[in-house]
Amino acid sequence: MKKIPLLIALVFSLLGTAQEHHKKSELSKEQQAILQTKKLELMLDLSKEQSKQIEQEFKNNRSQFSKAKQKREKLNAEDRYALRVEQLNRQIAMQAKMKNILNEKQYAEWKKIKSTQNQKGRKRGGPMKPHIKKGGS
Repeated sequence: MKKIPLLIALVFSLLGTAQEHHKKSELSKEQQAILQTKKLELMLDLSKEQSKQIEQEFKNNRSQFSKAKQKREKLNAEDRYALRVEQLNRQIAMQAKMKNILNEKQYAEWKKIKSTQNQKGRKRGGPMKPHIKKGGS
């Protein structure tokens, strides 16, 4: 009998935390770009001009990302490969743009931040994790 209230409390706490994660996706693409820019502004001590340029790049990337996400629904392996190459090309272009916008110290710090973000994504099993089939077939 003592376990029932504990179980009920556990279920409600899990439901509450599950709903908090859903709120994150309610932000518009523009709002996400602004927040991402503000975070970088704090971390890298950006000037106003740098902030404006980076915010514009983030907005462009968000719109391209949503278009690619819609295409990705039901694709064969060859099309997925082409989309992945396109995504990597966009990342390379973004890196070049950031190098032009930021000074050397800021750029080095940005690269360091991106590296830690990629490592966190791998730990969570995010998109950077390679898809390897386990088993003997």
